[in-house]
Amino acid sequence: MIDKNILFIGPYATKPKGGVAFVLYEYKKLYPDSYFVTSTITKNSITKVYGFAFGILKLLYFLLTKNYIKIVHIHSASYSSFRRKYIFYQVCSFFQKKIIFHLHGGAFQEFYETANNQIASKIEGILNNVSCVVCLSNNWKVYYQKQFSPKKIEIIPNIIDFNEKENLRATKTNDTLVFLFLGLIDSNKGIWLLLDTLREHRNELIGKAIFNIGGNGETQKLQRLIKEYELEGVVIFIGWVSGEQKSKRLQEADVYLLPSYNEGLPISILEAMSYSLPIISTYVGGIPEVVSSENGILISPGNKEELRAAINYFIELNREERYSLGQNSHIKVRPYLPAEVNKKLNNLYTTLLTEHSQYI
Repeated sequence: MIDKNILFIGPYATKPKGGVAFVLYEYKKLYPDSYFVTSTITKNSITKVYGFAFGILKLLYFLLTKNYIKIVHIHSASYSSFRRKYIFYQVCSFFQKKIIFHLHGGAFQEFYETANNQIASKIEGILNNVSCVVCLSNNWKVYYQKQFSPKKIEIIPNIIDFNEKENLRATKTNDTLVFLFLGLIDSNKGIWLLLDTLREHRNELIGKAIFNIGGNGETQKLQRLIKEYELEGVVIFIGWVSGEQKSKRLQEADVYLLPSYNEGLPISILEAMSYSLPIISTYVGGIPEVVSSENGILISPGNKEELRAAINYFIELNREERYSLGQNSHIKVRPYLPAEVNKKLNNLYTTLLTEHSQYI
């Protein structure tokens, strides 16, 4: 058992809200005897500071008292997430641990290219010196290898809890197509672009399509725009959904929609694929590696005309063809099952543990 040799650092994962937290939630199932340190609790600014400080203290306690911890696996996004993880990285470096730096941020390229010299130097210092950089897709691997000089870089895809439940959409009795969006309600996810597109074509969509939007973030702005754009008959805000409620929404949907501007490899798309949903998304991050014409449509980020055309394509598509695209999603997502990801993780951990000590 290698569990006790590994310590994970990342966001609060007991009740995950967000992709990275969900990944760590699944990792806890794979490595129940490993150690987990929460880097932040994202309820408000006070809990963020408290969570960060407590996380540093907890990390120090583990590293001082658990000498058998050999590997620290840090999960990071961009901007403030990276700045927090840099402090954790420094602590782990002082204790001469092997460090895996796992990058999830879809905006990491923009973060690095717009960073000041001090932040850019810190980014380079981490990615060029940790024992291994982990990214989510081949597209990101090419970028990191070109931009930095990592000692070792591996692709470990995000993990999903695979769905084998009955598909409720097969028993639908009406022809209204249900589109589903689940995620952070903000500009980066393309939600305002979606609403603007729906506003322009509202009359054409009434009675043909319903757009269920679930998530957290700028929810008040979302609800205000739904009213302002008179989209009540087309768009329904379903709030934050999780567990059985989320499962039911995914089973009832016909198409999953995520018109993001930046992404790593979204958990939400992988989850939707496990529910046999065809996908509408964008040519960003690792998305083109899992979504193609075989199981959906990709559009240019920010392009309203392409988004409208993609929506219309699925409205006009017959049920059998839509079902076939969804089945292809179900097949393509199998490499992201827990057992497959677990193999990749175990291979990485075993390799690092058997190598000679490499102090950072």
